[in-house]
Amino acid sequence: MVGYLGYYPKENSSGLSSKKGLRLTKAGPNIAKRSSYLIADTARFIDPQLGKIYYEQMVVDGNPHTKAVCRVVRALIPRIFRVMKEDREYVICDLEGNPISKEEGRKVVKEQFFVPEEVHRKLSN
Repeated sequence: MVGYLGYYPKENSSGLSSKKGLRLTKAGPNIAKRSSYLIADTARFIDPQLGKIYYEQMVVDGNPHTKAVCRVVRALIPRIFRVMKEDREYVICDLEGNPISKEEGRKVVKEQFFVPEEVHRKLSN
C-alpha cells in the first residue's frame, strides 16, 4: 500500500553507491494520496503514537510540516490496511499500546507532543 500510494523515496543507485533522502515517488492516484495526507494531518492530533512521529519529525529532525505529515502517512497506511483487512474499528492507543478514547488521545498529544508555533514558523521559511 505504501508503494502504491507513492509514500516511499525514489531509489538512485549505481554499482556500490546508493543515494538516500530522495523525494517521494509520484506513484498512485492523486485523490488517494491527497486523502491519506489529510487523514494523517487530522490523526496526528488524536493518536498519540502518530502525534509522536509528527513531533519528532518537526522538533527533533527539523523537517517541514509537509514532510512530517508524509512520515505520519507512512505509519498510518499499514494500520488502515490492517483495519480494513480484519474488518474492525481503528483503536487509538497510548504509547504503551493500551487502548484509550479520542478525548484522552487528544489530551496526550496536546500535553506531550505539541509543536510550538515558532518551530512551525522557523521551518516554513
